[in-house]
Amino acid sequence: MGKIQSMLPKLIVEAMKEKNTFKKNAYTNLKTAFLNYTTSKEGVKECTVDDKGTRIIPDAKELAIVKKMHTELVENGKQYNMNDYLEEAKYYEPFIPQSASQQDVAAAIERYIAENGAYDQKQMGLVIKYVKSQFENVDGAMVANEVKARIK
Repeated sequence: MGKIQSMLPKLIVEAMKEKNTFKKNAYTNLKTAFLNYTTSKEGVKECTVDDKGTRIIPDAKELAIVKKMHTELVENGKQYNMNDYLEEAKYYEPFIPQSASQQDVAAAIERYIAENGAYDQKQMGLVIKYVKSQFENVDGAMVANEVKARIK
């Protein structure tokens, strides 16, 4: 099973024992999102099936689902001034790897230049792809801005 997918049943039980409604809701909603994905057309194509017939979500897709749910809760919590959303969102944070810093991105761009030489605007996409491949979690807009700033 996917890393997060396999942890959820235990996490839900723990949250119920703690009587922590926000935690339980966060994990239950995540379990539902995973189930919805595994039964979707995309999920049926991308998931592998274990010997028990359970569809296993690829780790990258698990992370994408968690990040999307976290982002939606945070944005809605701030927009509507609802602390309940923000409280629930914090239970997704341990699953999300720390985002690469601007310095990390700059160092990756310098590595690209050292390996491949300077680049121009036509090659920006290649550099962005390279930099994103170096990190598990990185802000795409920041990468694009940093790559653009270093065009020769």
